[in-house]
Amino acid sequence: IASSRRKRERTMSLYTVSQIARRTGITVRTLHHYEAEGLLVPARRSDAGYRLYGRDELMKLQHIVSLKTLGFSLAEIRACLDADAPSLAEALLRQVDRLRDGIVRQQGLLIRLERIAQRAAGGEAIDAEARLSSIEASTLMEKYFTPVQMQTIQRRGQELGPEHIHAVEQEWPTVIAGRKAAMRLEKD
Repeated sequence: IASSRRKRERTMSLYTVSQIARRTGITVRTLHHYEAEGLLVPARRSDAGYRLYGRDELMKLQHIVSLKTLGFSLAEIRACLDADAPSLAEALLRQVDRLRDGIVRQQGLLIRLERIAQRAAGGEAIDAEARLSSIEASTLMEKYFTPVQMQTIQRRGQELGPEHIHAVEQEWPTVIAGRKAAMRLEKD
């Protein structure tokens, strides 16, 4: 049995970390990190100790990269992989939810800042609470979204226009509550 397994492994294409790095543009360090995090374990090691990856590991790597591209954290990716990985549709729905949450946060920030700007333009004194609230909102946006994600959110908001955004905002509480309820049911 062991000799037939070795024969099958020899006929199956196996790739080293450096080969994968060269072909994909993913750094060796990143691949080692994925292994350390338990996300991507090599199929086996060569006699010289090199990590070797086969078809199944490459499929898993592709899934990791896809989820990473959608903005998932490594912890979220691990949860997806541990749960037999969501379908592409599920992964995209999660990303849509994250983007909607981001748009809601940005809209809230925009409203706060517009109110403060109007008050300032009218010569009204801006109290400390209003200033702290706008600073808090600004730092939260910077903390949770990369500059590229922020640009995407802004561009999408401009494409949709204020009327459409307002109409959709009226639906969000219902949609978000329904999605959260569905996610709780999935966990149970």
